[in-house]
Amino acid sequence: MSMLSPIDIHDKQFNVKMRGYDQDEVNDFLDQIIQDFSDLIKRNESLSADLKAAQAQVDEFQGMKEALNKSLILAQDAADNVKQNAQSDADAIIARAQKHADQLANDAKAHHDQVVGRAADDARRYKIEADDAKRNVQEFRQHMKMLLEAELEAIGGAEWNQTVGAPIDQPVPASAENKLDNEGPAPVESSSNGSDNGVTEIVFPDEPIK
Repeated sequence: MSMLSPIDIHDKQFNVKMRGYDQDEVNDFLDQIIQDFSDLIKRNESLSADLKAAQAQVDEFQGMKEALNKSLILAQDAADNVKQNAQSDADAIIARAQKHADQLANDAKAHHDQVVGRAADDARRYKIEADDAKRNVQEFRQHMKMLLEAELEAIGGAEWNQTVGAPIDQPVPASAENKLDNEGPAPVESSSNGSDNGVTEIVFPDEPIK
């Protein structure tokens, strides 16, 4: 059964019987019912419109809520990505800095080892040169001693005595023979010739041997 409308109520006809209701009162009551029913319908329509508007707002708010939730999720993902990328960049920077520091330390150690090695090589070379210079001085001194002894022996010989008229049996002064033995080694200076060939120049004193 369909719902009555105000027109249905207005157009409703009733059969007239004896001792029935007063038609005017019934009509007035029906008119009142029609008015109230019309007001209820209008109010219902208004409430339905308000309900639709409210539902539309609810749907809009729900859409905004979903969009906001999606935005929050995207923002959280973006923040996580930024944080992860920042951590990765920081790790990469730290790794590069550590690698650079290790390289500097290795270079410094290699340079230190190289300098120490060169110094040790120079010390060994200088010691060899000093030993060679001492040996050369000893050999030169021994050679000079032999030459001087030979000269002294020749000067004290018979030929010189006959030439200068000195007695043949005149003894040679012992001080002349042993002077070289009693003297200390002559000072010797050694200097590098300025080149890197490791040759050492021996400089003998200018003072003549007496």
